[in-house]
Amino acid sequence: MLLLQVLPSTSAQQAAQDLLDLAITAAQSNRSYWSTLWQELFDSGLWAGLEFVAGGIAVFCAMFWGAFYLRGLLQDDITPAMTDLIWPMLVVFFIAHTPNTQSNLVKFLNAARTVPYTIVDQISLRAAGDSLNLQNTIRLAGYRIAMEQMVRSLYNQCAALPQASFQTCLADNAAEANAIVSSLDSVAQGVFQEEANEINQVFSGQIDPYTKTVWSNQIFVRDSIKDVLIALLLSWQKNTLPMVEYALMSCVTMAPLCLGASLLPFGNRPIVGWLGSFVAICTAFVSYYILMALSAHNFLYNPGGFDSSAYMLKSTLLDPLIGATVGAASGRSFLTNAGASLLGSASGYGIGFLGYWKS
Repeated sequence: MLLLQVLPSTSAQQAAQDLLDLAITAAQSNRSYWSTLWQELFDSGLWAGLEFVAGGIAVFCAMFWGAFYLRGLLQDDITPAMTDLIWPMLVVFFIAHTPNTQSNLVKFLNAARTVPYTIVDQISLRAAGDSLNLQNTIRLAGYRIAMEQMVRSLYNQCAALPQASFQTCLADNAAEANAIVSSLDSVAQGVFQEEANEINQVFSGQIDPYTKTVWSNQIFVRDSIKDVLIALLLSWQKNTLPMVEYALMSCVTMAPLCLGASLLPFGNRPIVGWLGSFVAICTAFVSYYILMALSAHNFLYNPGGFDSSAYMLKSTLLDPLIGATVGAASGRSFLTNAGASLLGSASGYGIGFLGYWKS
């Protein structure tokens, strides 16, 4: 039997369940890869090195400003305000301070990374009395594609036989097809009941899936090009979020250098540019999560959503585009309004927040 050839199980039902577990493990490994990657970068000392560089720049600036301040006391000329000396001290303490080999900024970042996942996980979407969250929804889509291909393979095995053996083959493979459907239903909780009924009709010999249709849809047989397209779209969706997270982590990694550069008498451009990028990426990050949650909700309460090409394109292509557009607009708005004010701050040194507040 097909499933027993794929997985070393004792029955078709157990093989189908093993395949489901395999699909779940594969879906989880993608998230685990990105988390492990960034943890290795933190452990390698990259972050601590950047922080100590920024701390060194901050100490230099403190000495520079301190010298000018003392000279101002002696010569009574115009020098930076004493309050400006607070900024390099804050940078040294909060950025370069690394108790237990982990900085305060790294702790904050690691905590912030879990927030969107917590929000989505708390949205308990229910179908037939059982919860099915966003990660289950994406996992279910990929699993369904694999199931359709396996059921199609079972049918094609019989279709290749002489007509006299065709019905017998269908009857023999019906149990395995039902095992596939039941394992899918254990996750979907009745979402694909219509497809299950159609498959039962096919393997009972009532309809021909290549020529007959039910409910105006082709039976489980899908065009191979469409299957490949769906798989590519789902793969893109699965990796979109890690790519956004990669951009967010890279942006935050540059924070110490941008802070250090802005503490030098070069104006506020480095930190303002970093703030604009951070605002844009964070907004895109949160917007995309909200859209993904809405898509999952729509799918669960509208069974068969993955049969709709429009729904698939919306979930996999349009949602990331909307998130990126909202993020870019928020970043541009920040640079146009608050960013312009910070660049024109009255303070001659540092990031200019004090001068901005005074104005």
